[in-house]
Amino acid sequence: MVSPVRFITCENSEQYIWERYLSWENETLVYQRLKKKYHAQKVSHPERAAFKNTPSIVYYIKQARAIFLKSHHIDRWFDPLSFYYGMMSLSKALILTVDTDYPKHTAILRHGLSTRKRKKSDYQFLFDAIKIQKDGLLPHMAQLFHHSIPAGTTYTPEELMGMIPELQESFQEVTGKTTLFPIQIHSSPSDSDPLGMLISLDSQVLDHLHFPLSRLIERLNQAGRESFFQAEPAHKHPERLFLRWRHPQINHVLNWGYGFCHPSFYENSKGDYFLWLGNNHLTHPIPEWIVHYLLLFAIGMLCRYEVPLWGEILDTAKESVLIERLLRIVKRKFPHLILQFLEGEKWIVLIG
Repeated sequence: MVSPVRFITCENSEQYIWERYLSWENETLVYQRLKKKYHAQKVSHPERAAFKNTPSIVYYIKQARAIFLKSHHIDRWFDPLSFYYGMMSLSKALILTVDTDYPKHTAILRHGLSTRKRKKSDYQFLFDAIKIQKDGLLPHMAQLFHHSIPAGTTYTPEELMGMIPELQESFQEVTGKTTLFPIQIHSSPSDSDPLGMLISLDSQVLDHLHFPLSRLIERLNQAGRESFFQAEPAHKHPERLFLRWRHPQINHVLNWGYGFCHPSFYENSKGDYFLWLGNNHLTHPIPEWIVHYLLLFAIGMLCRYEVPLWGEILDTAKESVLIERLLRIVKRKFPHLILQFLEGEKWIVLIG
């Protein structure tokens, strides 16, 4: 995704996203796209591979559409499981655009995830453990898209929910914690300042971290691969922290699809950026599409195998507020994230 970010205004963002998917449900168009992608990847016999995989991609997309659009209202009792399998279908379609032989073996057909088998009497969903397994769909897809997570790594639903920008307000209300801080961008995409793109965030970030700005910058630069941050004088705004962001390939986050090219920055559906701090936990940030996938796996398994417990969570637990909000976010945002991978282009859909 190296082209500039496009902003699109429409009346219904969810409808617009699925209209974009229509071209991925047409075998002729999908075959042409696959052949081009496989040629670029130097796949052996790209035409043959495209011919073989086109029907599978089309049917995976069609199944996902049927699942995600089956109703206009979220059914808390069963939709988590439905959405999880819809996410699997979209994921398999995406995998086939880069892995022509998927699935190569039966182990890769597993979920690739697990949660605690036995739920304690004082079970709280937010503190369950979601573990990454060695084999399965999720670890395979993460590796294909350069986000490998070591087998055995665990995340709690609370940690994962703290990585979703649209969920932050409800997350703060339920947990009392703040994990994402809004970023203000002061530079224009047309600027070519050699010092880099100017950004700022609330100085309360340092109170949250309990260490100085120099340590925050050091931490950001250690976590980033190619992006680099440096402090900028605050001038007349002591309540703001000003930083410069630089990248060797690009001068502004709106000029390509990789944003800040840094794991600690998340983006909402409107194109606003947030810095993730994670309450100083040892957890490493992961891309949001993986966050959605892990959470829906955990909720879907509860919904399917722990019905009494699931009912109790929905009726009495405070995290039910987060779960309901999460389902609405996933229904609209996950298909958008996967579609951008499929098309190799980043676009922000705004309601006009």
